[in-house]
Amino acid sequence: NAAFEVTVTFSEAVSDFVLADLTVGNGTASNLSTSDNTTFSATITPSADGDVTVDVAADVATDAAGNNNTAATQFSVENDQTAPTVALSGPSGPVNAAFEVTVT
Repeated sequence: NAAFEVTVTFSEAVSDFVLADLTVGNGTASNLSTSDNTTFSATITPSADGDVTVDVAADVATDAAGNNNTAATQFSVENDQTAPTVALSGPSGPVNAAFEVTVT
């Protein structure tokens, strides 16, 4: 129910991979970084309850030989940011002794 980090790992160093190359369903991506152009990390912030998906399409990054990347297998995780509810019930009129309260 909060932002999380996703890691994108290419089999070799690539160029031209940018934040816009991450397609996020039910969320947004930010803070893309890398230290070696092989492993990248980004922050994913969910928008609502439900599945959050992250995709990297084919042909968004290129290796030193000019080969384009293949598409990644979709990453998916369920987001639950809705807090549980609680309700109390008991007698409705005045009381002068012990009574029960039901919590649901």
